Amino acid sequence: TLRALSKERGHRPGEAALVPLLQSPGQHDVTADVHFGSLALAFEEGGEGIKCHPMQPQAYLLTELMGESIKSYLEIMRAGYREDMDEEEASIYHLAPLVDRQAMGSYFKCICAAPKSWGVPLGWNMREMVLMMEKAMQK
Repeated sequence: TLRALSKERGHRPGEAALVPLLQSPGQHDVTADVHFGSLALAFEEGGEGIKCHPMQPQAYLLTELMGESIKSYLEIMRAGYREDMDEEEASIYHLAPLVDRQAMGSYFKCICAAPKSWGVPLGWNMREMVLMMEKAMQK
């Protein structure tokens, strides 16, 4: 199922609502349902030496991509939106629903297919960091 999501149409801050797929092209996120088990099998059968790492919430991957900046990002996310935020702070604030496991951070999933020789890919060792972030956001 292919669908479009609009954060402007959500009922609560950080929540997205479904909108018609062809309404305002380029203005909404497009998502699709994926059978990750079949996709992983296709990756592994299609290439020798390929490992498909397990499906996980996107929050783990996005949190690891934040790297050393995560502490300052969390402070901005927790502080809430302010009209006087500069563009960078506003962008960081809007990451919150994407990494929050109570919101889109849990709803959207990802897998990674990579050469076995690469070992564990970026974002697949993030469970502890995500749990720490959730605890900090609840304070």
